[in-house]
Amino acid sequence: MFFFQVRIEELRPKWTGSLMIGVTKLNIEEECSPIPPTISAISAETWFVAGSNVKKNNTVLRENYSIHFSRLSSGDRLGVRITPERTLRLSVNGEDMGVAALNLPKKLWAVVDLYGSVETVSVSSRRKSVSSTSERVSSNGDESFGDLGGEGKRKPPRIVSFDERCGKNIELSEKNRRAKRVNGYNNGIVLSNHPLLPDKRFQVKLGSLNSKWSSSLSIGVVWCGTLERFALPNSVVDFRKSSWLVCGDSVLENGVKRKSKYGPGLNSLQEGNLLGIQVDSEGNLRLYINGIDQGVAATNIPSGVRALVDLYGSCDDVCIVDEYLIKNNRGNFAEPYAHHASDKMPNSIDSSTFIKNCEYMNACNSFKNSLCLPDAYFVGTESPICYCHSCHILRGEIGIHKQGDPVAQYTIPLGWVRYSVNFTQEAFPSGTPSNPMMTSSTSSLSNVLTTWHVAYHGLNIPHVRRCMDAGVLFQPGDSDFGEFGSEGFPLKRTKEGGERGEGGLLVFSPAVDYAAIPEFSRKHDFVDSSKRILSARVAFQVLVQPGSYKAGPPSYPNPITTAGYNGEESDRVSLASTLDSETLEWETKEQGATHVSALLIRLDGF
Repeated sequence: MFFFQVRIEELRPKWTGSLMIGVTKLNIEEECSPIPPTISAISAETWFVAGSNVKKNNTVLRENYSIHFSRLSSGDRLGVRITPERTLRLSVNGEDMGVAALNLPKKLWAVVDLYGSVETVSVSSRRKSVSSTSERVSSNGDESFGDLGGEGKRKPPRIVSFDERCGKNIELSEKNRRAKRVNGYNNGIVLSNHPLLPDKRFQVKLGSLNSKWSSSLSIGVVWCGTLERFALPNSVVDFRKSSWLVCGDSVLENGVKRKSKYGPGLNSLQEGNLLGIQVDSEGNLRLYINGIDQGVAATNIPSGVRALVDLYGSCDDVCIVDEYLIKNNRGNFAEPYAHHASDKMPNSIDSSTFIKNCEYMNACNSFKNSLCLPDAYFVGTESPICYCHSCHILRGEIGIHKQGDPVAQYTIPLGWVRYSVNFTQEAFPSGTPSNPMMTSSTSSLSNVLTTWHVAYHGLNIPHVRRCMDAGVLFQPGDSDFGEFGSEGFPLKRTKEGGERGEGGLLVFSPAVDYAAIPEFSRKHDFVDSSKRILSARVAFQVLVQPGSYKAGPPSYPNPITTAGYNGEESDRVSLASTLDSETLEWETKEQGATHVSALLIRLDGF
């Protein structure tokens, strides 16, 4: 892990624009004379953030990636980090903005362009590899600091194990890398044998769970001083100083709750799940579940802290997992896309235990509320299902499912939040007008749910309420849209190159990536509670009667790559590309052969 950070010292408001920061392959001592006037003029490969966009040289890679730099003020800190997976991440005042770029080369230099209103910066934190050869500050405001990833010899890693000083009910084995609570439900605290190094993750794998007890393990860090004089309490709730711990979904500092609804909740973890803790180079404590960063748990962590695990309640067995296995484990969760729906991955977590804590889902809930849709249109007994990166990985679910008679494949809506729509008219309050989207036949409903095919239908946000009120999907040219007309609805192209208007076809796809392309579902700006401007899209998940539609190749370009799961571009996967491209677009004129099963919402830029 390599990190470089600057602090803004002086601003001059008379100029517009702001600084730019990133990494470059340019070595100014060897290759550059004179120094380019701006970061965008560097001819070598350069990845940087300008405004709120991520660029590679003059090509925009991501829009609305972070807070806009024009809002920064004196004292704000900007940092660039290169992870062991060779991804670039930006931090603003210690807050990680997520993955900015992927697959970076090994030899890079940090670069800062003092542009516009930013006149002076200072280096506030820097970590570079042993092969770093240069350090130089240019006269025109660009900075290049050493090799951020060169190939130098490194010392072998320290062997990580549990310290022999542990709770009285703990039995250590496998060279002190496995801890098992052999009696009772508490007195199961174990510590790492060494203080944690910055940006080095300490990770354990959950072993057997004992359903006899409630609650589960806790994890965190503690400053012990001289370990021989350090007394271990019965459980982590008894710590009163120099401790930062995650218990359930709460963060405790010195025994006082500082944060709630953090992460999915440790009590929901199951056998085989991975749980990690890390103090980054900025002194932030971060929690990882199955390799997924849950965000900053606590700040201003001193150096020299040790990892702590409390084998409490139902969790009575953990073993240490080396850091190099983290990536492999993450791959095991992220790769199995082409399987049957019944091929349930082991050790998955019930979404109901952690979905309420997902910030992305909460933002989608806020957007849904802004649409002013009646509650009766949705199944009140079913919680929304979040398919953001973290929730999807934690559930350990597959990406390709099958349903229908005959069976047809469809993708799960990665990056979206799903809200189940009511099928039965009985679910509505008395006096509610009959809605063709609903049915009162139990046998008919059962048949639809099990034998019809699953697909997606993209539409524009202004049309959601009109469709749900009418209970039908409108075709291009339908006069029932009144003032909306058919604007925004895709017109199916004919083989002759023309477009069908009146009597047009309803278009679906078994891949949400294709159903929600801009031609079908336009983006609309949405300002969330944090004043971020996000891009919102909507789609319907629909059930389509087999034999009522015609499947064919896409009329628009097939989305071979997707934008990842809410910023996690390191896990880019195009589920659409795993389906047969010759059957990616479905079309039908039969409105009665479809049922809307769910509303889908996606927020880009989160």
